[in-house]
This record gives sequence, structure tokens and C-alpha cells, in this order.
Amino acid sequence: MGKAFEHATVWTGVAEIFFVGGIFYGWPAYIYVLKEEGVFLELCNQTQLVATNQTSCVEQDTKFNSIFITACLLSNVFGTVFGLILDKFGLLSGRIFTAIPMTIGLIMMIFYSNRLSLEFGTYLIAISAIGTLITNLPLQPIWPKRTSTIGSIYSGTFDGSAATFMLVKVCYQALNWPLALLSTILACLSSISWLRTIFLMPTKILPRELPPNYDLSNETLISSCKRRGTIDEMDHRELQTRSNRDESEIGSNGEKTMEEKPVEDKEEKTSIFVQFKNEICSWQFFSLCVWYCLVSLRINSFQAWFNNSLEWWFPGEAKIQSELTDIFGLTYIMSLPISPAAGAVVDFFAARYRPSGQELRGRKIGVAVVCALCTVLSTVLSLLCTIRGSFAISVISQITFSVIRTFIYAILAQAAFLLFPMNLFGMIYGTLQLFNGLISLTADPIFRMIHSDLDGDYTIVHYALSAGCLITIFQPFVLVFHKKQS
Repeated sequence: MGKAFEHATVWTGVAEIFFVGGIFYGWPAYIYVLKEEGVFLELCNQTQLVATNQTSCVEQDTKFNSIFITACLLSNVFGTVFGLILDKFGLLSGRIFTAIPMTIGLIMMIFYSNRLSLEFGTYLIAISAIGTLITNLPLQPIWPKRTSTIGSIYSGTFDGSAATFMLVKVCYQALNWPLALLSTILACLSSISWLRTIFLMPTKILPRELPPNYDLSNETLISSCKRRGTIDEMDHRELQTRSNRDESEIGSNGEKTMEEKPVEDKEEKTSIFVQFKNEICSWQFFSLCVWYCLVSLRINSFQAWFNNSLEWWFPGEAKIQSELTDIFGLTYIMSLPISPAAGAVVDFFAARYRPSGQELRGRKIGVAVVCALCTVLSTVLSLLCTIRGSFAISVISQITFSVIRTFIYAILAQAAFLLFPMNLFGMIYGTLQLFNGLISLTADPIFRMIHSDLDGDYTIVHYALSAGCLITIFQPFVLVFHKKQS
């Protein structure tokens, strides 16, 4: 089947990530629909709503914000779980464990009138969100010269998948489709994950350097029922080599000539955890983790506070607030065309250094350049958020947010894939997401502090986030000049 099959696998991955991947990140658009349906309106003081002529209250907004922050935490925490499943049990197991909660979660959200069903359904799709991305990123080596670009497209699509809820809002608002029907359609789209797992995805992680005779169509689950794939044959040859070596080590008296061999085998089995410990204790991992957590806190808080910030930026101007909500959804779609950019930068520097045999160094420099750009833009975004009453500034802020979010997801995946051992990709990437989730959890108490202690004034918080982003400018330099201990 060749290239046609590879293209089908890669581009259906884009469709999977867009429609069922990180859709819960489109929460701000989905909140609009849920409010129209009166979800959690019972938390409000009805007398006060009538007296003030409002359709929502702080208690309702706080509940929606709490669900989103908790969902973000779960998504990032389970990144480590899916990473461990991927590295220890293989790609097929990772795909199955990802698809199950996604399917159940989307089905539960059909019954949104039941508050527990809606809330826990949201948590389930958040849990599987990062797993959808992690189990697609191992396809990157399929086109060696476009490794970073493929990863960047997937990561950018993961960012843009938030626009799926924007499409739900448009269909609900403009076409008057009932939310139950829209939720059913989303649940049906989860079948993409199952179909790709069976017919298109390899059952094992691709090696960083593919063998010359590699045929992706022979590595799928359906093909494995018919014949042995290339990767299986490689594993079989490795086992046969070990068997022959063991036989050669047995002397004439039937005893092994090397007593240390069982110890070596035991060390090989446990070395992945020792190796993982060494990697996460390195300056390279530490700097990358600090950078990602602080910049991501800026991005996640902007997203989580967006609906409430509209009232602070444009108090009482419902029409402008609605227009900005629509634009916010459109900026997610913008992530799709710009998603290859971050990976293209990395591939560009790799091509520049490839003739001299320093391709990896070129990729590190490319990653550092994109990281530095995200740091600068995050600082600028925080400063823009302090400006009130300007429609143009608000639109620029949303565009800046979308660019940063697209690039940060793309470049984190590239950093985990390129700068650390291939067999640790899932665990490294998942651990970074875990730390990010724990730090992003602070967005909820910060939000509560803004409305309780700061009387709803976000200014000082945005300045603090600006300073936090700015200090991460050290990370690109660590990345470029870091040298591994031998």
C-alpha cells in the first residue's frame, strides 16, 4: 500500500485529534450553550438575578471554572499514566486505554441535564484528551525529514480541536440544533479512534530510524491477524540472536560459562526506570519543566478566565462580549494552518546542520528558538490583558494566545521526542504534563482571590504572570548549551 496508506494514517490522525482529542479545551464556547440550557443556574440567587436583570451569577461561573480547572488537572495527570502504558505495554494498549474513557465520556455528556453525568463526562474526555495526542505522536518517524513537522501538525491540531465546541455553539445558536443531538454526533465521532486503532495504526511504537523494508500496513492490528509485521520480525530476530548466544555460552557439561548473564538481564529490565530517573533529574528536564509550567499557567488561566474577564474588559456590553466569544472560537481554528510552523522551524535548523553531521544540535537550536518566542509572546499577552475597553487589543490578545498555545504544545512534544531517549518519550511527556497540571491547578484559587480580595480586578495578577513568563527566558540557553553527563 505504501505512501497512500501512510498518508491515510497520518491525516486521519489529524481528524481524530480535531474531533475527539482536546475538544474540552473549547470550554468557553461550550459554557455559552450550557448557560442557555440553564445548567447550574440553580446555584444562583433567583431573586437577585431578576432584580439585576442578569442571566448568570458568580456562583455559576465559579462552578464552570472549577470543572474546567479540574479537567485540566486530570488531563495532565493522566498524561503520565498514558505515557507509562505507552512505554511499557505498547501503542495498542495505549490506544485502547485512551478510546474507552473518551467514548464513555462523550456518551455521558448526551445526558447533560443530569449535572453529575455532564461533570464526570467532561472529566472522562479530559482524561483521554492527552492520551489521544500521545498515541498519535509515535507516528512522527514515518517521514524522517518531516519528523518535527508531523509532530507539530498533530500538536497544533490538538490545540485547534477546541474549535469543535465552537462548531457546537454555532450549530446550536444559528441552526437551532438541540444540544442533545449535537452531543450524540460527538459521541458517534469517537468511533474514529476505534477504526484507526484496528485498521490504520501500528500495534507497536515506530523506531526512530525505520528499516528499509518497513511497510506500515503490515503493522496494524488487522494485519497482525494475518501475518507477522516488520517490527515483529525484528523482535523475533533479536530473540533468536539471544537464544543462539545463550546456547553458545553452554559448555560441554551443560552449565553456563557466564554466571553474570542473569544479572545483566535483570538490569536491562529495570534500566528504563533508572534511565527515567536520571533524565528527570537533569538540568535539561528541569528547565524545560519550569518553562512549560509557567508559560502554560499563563495560557490556561487566560482560557479559564476568559468569559469572566469579558465583563471586566467590557462591563455591561453583552453584544461585544458575544462577538469576542465567537472570535475566541475562531482563533482555535487558526491553529490548524499555523500548526506546522513550529515543527518547520525545527526541521529548518536540522537541515542546516545535517551536512556537518550535527542534525540533533540543529533540532535543539530550533526548539530553543520556538521556546524563546513563546516566552516573549506570553509576556506580551499578560501586558495586553491589563488594557480594558479596547476591542482591537482584545482581538490581538486572542490571536496572540492562539499562536502561543499552538506553538507550546507543538514544541513540548518535539522536545520530549528529540531531546530524551526514544524509549522514554511517553513517560517524559506525561511527567511534563503532570507538573503542568499541578501548577495550572492554582488558576482556580487565583480566580477566587481576584473576586474576593481584589474586587474582580485582574490587573495585578496579569502583571505577576508577565513577570513569571519573563524569567523563563533562561530556558532556551540551557537547552542549547546543556551537555549530557557521560
